[in-house]
Parts: sequence; structure tokens; C-alpha cells
Amino acid sequence: MKKDLFSKNLDKILEISKKVDFYSSKELRILINKLKDNGYIAQSLNFNTFYNRLVENGLNQEIVTINETNIVRYFFNTNLDIFKKSLALQKGSFLSMSTALNYQGLSDFSDNFIYISKEQPDKNIYLYNDNKLSQEKIDSAFKKNYRMTKSFGKIEDKFVVLLNPKYSANYEVIKYNDIMVSSINRALIEMIVNVQYFKSSKKIIEAFRPIKNSIVLEKVYNTLEHFNFIYPYYQCVGFYLEKIGFNKDELKSFTHKISSFDFYTEKNLDSYSYDVFWKIYY
Repeated sequence: MKKDLFSKNLDKILEISKKVDFYSSKELRILINKLKDNGYIAQSLNFNTFYNRLVENGLNQEIVTINETNIVRYFFNTNLDIFKKSLALQKGSFLSMSTALNYQGLSDFSDNFIYISKEQPDKNIYLYNDNKLSQEKIDSAFKKNYRMTKSFGKIEDKFVVLLNPKYSANYEVIKYNDIMVSSINRALIEMIVNVQYFKSSKKIIEAFRPIKNSIVLEKVYNTLEHFNFIYPYYQCVGFYLEKIGFNKDELKSFTHKISSFDFYTEKNLDSYSYDVFWKIYY
């Protein structure tokens, strides 16, 4: 009996298909058109038949609910780790915050969560010139409750949290074991700015003390420059770094950027202590 094109070219079809870890439904449709253009399958083959043939040959489906929206991904390799599965939820994303530390073997802090980030577009052209701060504006902002993302779901036994941080051209996002992750220097800033996900500033300090020697102060400073935050985070990060174990002589680039304003490590605490040098409520 004469084989149809799909059966005849099965090995080549699977070779091409398995080069991609995950597919969306749209990407599967792109794949079928690519295979048709290359003559590996019949032009008359419809998508449903094509999909069923792939399922017969090992294609799997996984559905993850994020903010009440089902995200469907299709894959062949059932041995892919949970980090790759999580990154597939948001194209162009990377492991961030404590997850980046954990993946690099630097920590096991908050390891029941997987934080995935994809930077916002560069919005500098849309910014108003009037970004002037006042102590009143800072105090008012830090009396309010935190906003928490609604973009989260669960894969296996982990909660996956999707974040969209400020644009920095992915500064200090590095490749580690073929996955894009925040460096330790960037992860520190990410966690300081998003302290609400880690219970307290004290927890973050405790997580970084054992890995202090892996922190490169110049890169931490440069990462802050790339984020270009409106709030005075140089003094906040300097405060954290001293608590982590650096001395003030090592932190001169941060001390030179202490603003005229008092700032905070966290929002809306019942009471604060105050660091006179860093001008930080904590």
C-alpha cells in the first residue's frame, strides 16, 4: 500500500517539529504551512488531521490558567524542566528575582514560586518632563498598599508569577544553562523594588548575605542607572548592601547618590526605624 506524504516523511517532520520546545496553536499552524511549503505533507491536509497525526507521534498538550485565561502549549519533550515550561507562557521572558538565584544554584529562597519577567517597551518618548519628586509625594505613595500582579498560575507544584518590569534593555539579563536569567546583581534590585513578594526587607537581606561575594557592586550600580527609577533607589540599595555586609567605603558610588529625600524599604508598615546615613525608613 502506498504511503501518504506524512507517513513517508514522518522522520523529517518529527525532526523539524522537535527543534522547538513549545508551540502555541498559532505556531502549530505556522509549522503546518512550513511543512507544506517544503513538500513534506500534502497541500490538502487540514489542520485537525495534522494535529491528530502529531499527537499520535508524541505531541502533548498542557493548559495553564493565568489570570482566568487558559494558555495552551504543545510540546514533544516530556522531560523539559518546570523553568522552561514557565518561560513558554510568555515569549521573550526570563527567570527573575529569587527564581534567577535559585536556578543558578545561589539560593533556595522562596523556591515555591517561579518569577518570570518580560520588560515593558521603552516608554521614554512618552514620559512627561515633570517627574519632580517631593517628600510629600513619597510619603503618600508609601502609605498605600502594594499592587500585586494578577498574572499568576500553577505548574506542577509551583506558583508561576508573570511580571512586566520597567524597561532597561534587559541589562544584566544573562544566559545560564541555555536559559535567560537575571544576574545576581539585577535580581537584588528586582527583589528590593518588589519587596512585597518576599514578606520583608529583612528576608531579602538574609537571602543575599550568604552570597555576598558573588555580588559585583559596579554592576548593581549600572543596573540601577539602566532602570532610571524616579524614586531614590540608590540610597535604598546602598542601605541593603550595607546590611548584606559591604562597608560604606565600598559603597561610595551609592553614598554619592543619596538624595535630599527620605525613602523607604517597604510600604505601609505599622512602625519604622530610621537610618540617618542612608535617609531610609525600614
